[in-house]
Amino acid sequence: MIDFSIGKYNVNNKKIFVTGVSNGGLMCYRLGLEIPNKITAIAAFNANLSEESECKVSNIPIPVMIVNGKKDKFMPFYGGKSKLKKEYFLSSQETVDFWVKNNFKGTSISKDIIKYNTIEMQPITSTIYNKGNKNNEIQYYEIEDGGHTMPGKKYVLSRFIQRIVGKQNESIEGAEITWEFFKNLSK
Repeated sequence: MIDFSIGKYNVNNKKIFVTGVSNGGLMCYRLGLEIPNKITAIAAFNANLSEESECKVSNIPIPVMIVNGKKDKFMPFYGGKSKLKKEYFLSSQETVDFWVKNNFKGTSISKDIIKYNTIEMQPITSTIYNKGNKNNEIQYYEIEDGGHTMPGKKYVLSRFIQRIVGKQNESIEGAEITWEFFKNLSK
C-alpha cells in the first residue's frame, strides 16, 4: 500500500507516519520492526511488544512514540497475559527499553522527563530519549490513571464506556501530541 500510494498519488516517501491504538498499536510495532526503511515514524497507544513476537527485527532505528495507561485492563502495563488475548506481553517499560536499545545501540543518550500540568488527579509523565537526533528519538508517555483509552480533551468517552475500558485522561489530546511528534520529525 505504501509503494502503491507513492507511485500512484505521489505521496512523499519521507513523510510516512503510522499510528494506532491497541491492535493498531501492535501493527505499528510490527511495521516499525519489519519495514522501518519505508516508514518515517510510529506512534502506538495502549500497546506493548509481545513476549513471543513473530516479527523479523531489522534493527534499523525509527522514531517511536508510546502512550500507555498504567491502569489498562486489557494491555498489561506491567507485562504479563492480556485479558482478551491468549498472549503474553512485555511491560510498558520493557517495550520502551527494546526501542531504546534498537535505536541507540548502547550509545549514551539524554533522557528528559516532563511532568505535565494536568487537570485534577490525572498525572502524566513524558520521557524523551534522544541523542540530539530526531531520527531515532523515543517519546514515552505514562498515563497514571489511564485505562485502555486514547487521552483526549475534545472527544471524551462516556462514563459508561470508561467503566468498561478504564479511565480516559483528559489532560492532553492524543491526536495533538502524535501530530507534534510527527511534525517535528519532518523539519
